[in-house]
Amino acid sequence: MTEPSATDWAYLAGLIDGEGSLVLVHRKGRGRTRPSDQHPAHSENSYQCHVTIVNTDFKMIDWVRDTFGDYVYFQRSRDGRKPLYVYSVQSKEDVAYILRGTLPYLLTKYEVAEAMFHFATVPIWEKEMRLTIYEEFKNLKVDVK
Repeated sequence: MTEPSATDWAYLAGLIDGEGSLVLVHRKGRGRTRPSDQHPAHSENSYQCHVTIVNTDFKMIDWVRDTFGDYVYFQRSRDGRKPLYVYSVQSKEDVAYILRGTLPYLLTKYEVAEAMFHFATVPIWEKEMRLTIYEEFKNLKVDVK
């Protein structure tokens, strides 16, 4: 994969603005119930960033995959409509990469993307900073779970 051009980044930003969603999921910890329960999501709060583009045109999603990385999956439509193709980025590093490249070109989702980029680049041990950014993100009235 070659480095995307400025035009590629601008086109991806347009897709994110129009067809995309930026979601920051917060899962509250349940506390450890037994010593073998070592998964961090069980013991404390965890967060996950998602950058997703959904479309019925595979050619467009295929271009995104070829240009920015292999994060595509197929989703059947539940109501008999066209099948949906989904480009989804979920790792902090990949989210930061996508947002770093698209931020200069985003219009409608700029503030949300900026908050998510900041969140994705803050180390996990900076819990207070992550909570502050999460609250800022939530106040931008975006899709937060």
